[in-house]
Amino acid sequence: MDEIVSQHGFCRIIDLGGTPTYWETAPAFAQRADMSVLIVNREYFTSDDPRITCIVGDATDMSSYSKNEFDLVHSNSVIEHVGSQENMAKMAEEVMRLAPVYYVQAPNYWFPYEFHTRMIGFHWLPKRLRLTLMMYRSCGHYPRARSRAEAQQYVADANSVTYRQMRRLFPDAAITGEKFLGLNKSWMVVNRSR
Repeated sequence: MDEIVSQHGFCRIIDLGGTPTYWETAPAFAQRADMSVLIVNREYFTSDDPRITCIVGDATDMSSYSKNEFDLVHSNSVIEHVGSQENMAKMAEEVMRLAPVYYVQAPNYWFPYEFHTRMIGFHWLPKRLRLTLMMYRSCGHYPRARSRAEAQQYVADANSVTYRQMRRLFPDAAITGEKFLGLNKSWMVVNRSR
């Protein structure tokens, strides 16, 4: 962000799937008049900070914005929630189109702890067993499913990604692992310019 501000005098950020609280509490954003953030989320949020604008939208279709309309795309733990591989590819295309600089983070499939359900190895279990667990108990961020359809939605939402998936989605970006106890807990995709 500092590089962008030094080059352009201002940094226009679009956060796909974020929340105002993330930015309101971020030290790098605090008290900076030279940045603005547009938050796009499926839920509606509000912020008292005049630098933050919130809209309801879909990260897989940002066609109302032109190419490079922003200086930076930021997306933290969102791409794994958009559903199918096709939707993940659509979101990746939008990320790469919206700004010349982007940061995308997603949890690593091979990390033993599954963050959404707050369980060890949940994402490695057979789908039938994951559905059964969702039907009979709350799992992390997900309350106990009230129906099989709801359990299927939860299972479909509790995703992680592999390095290969991220490489296919963002072929020109640098991908690094965010370490925890020597293991890659998540993948960070960074592209500084195209």
